[in-house]
Amino acid sequence: MMRRAVRPTRFRRPAAGQSGVTFIEVLVAVVILSLGFLATSRMQILGMRYNQGAFFQSQASILAADIADRMRANLDAVDDGKFDNVSTDSLPTDPGCITDGCSSSELADNDIVQWGQSISNSLPDGLGEIQLDSGVYEISVSWSEKISDTQETQSVKIWLTP
Repeated sequence: MMRRAVRPTRFRRPAAGQSGVTFIEVLVAVVILSLGFLATSRMQILGMRYNQGAFFQSQASILAADIADRMRANLDAVDDGKFDNVSTDSLPTDPGCITDGCSSSELADNDIVQWGQSISNSLPDGLGEIQLDSGVYEISVSWSEKISDTQETQSVKIWLTP
């Protein structure tokens, strides 16, 4: 029995009816797929940023309502002016009277100190202010937030008539 010699195969052109995927087509598909992945990751990053902004706004609303509730619970201190023109930039000293019993004035100082600490712990560059104008208290909670690649100050305001 004789063996046939094996000839090396040469690349041949595909026949007229034959089709397949060329290297250029594969590269174009990979580029399009890569752009899709980049767009998806950008949307994910923006979604997380907006979610964080909504969280900060919720926290600020809760903190503004918190001090309003504390003011409603301590009307004697409100009448004495303990909540007039308050800023968490300059907090009163903590009276440390919670366990021993507080006067209305000491309780107001304690409430303001706790409110200021909650703001600084919950919000970036958080600031709380209470302003009295014509018998109406304006309670404002502001914070710093990155929006459209720039730091901007956001705020929540509520008004209270005790």
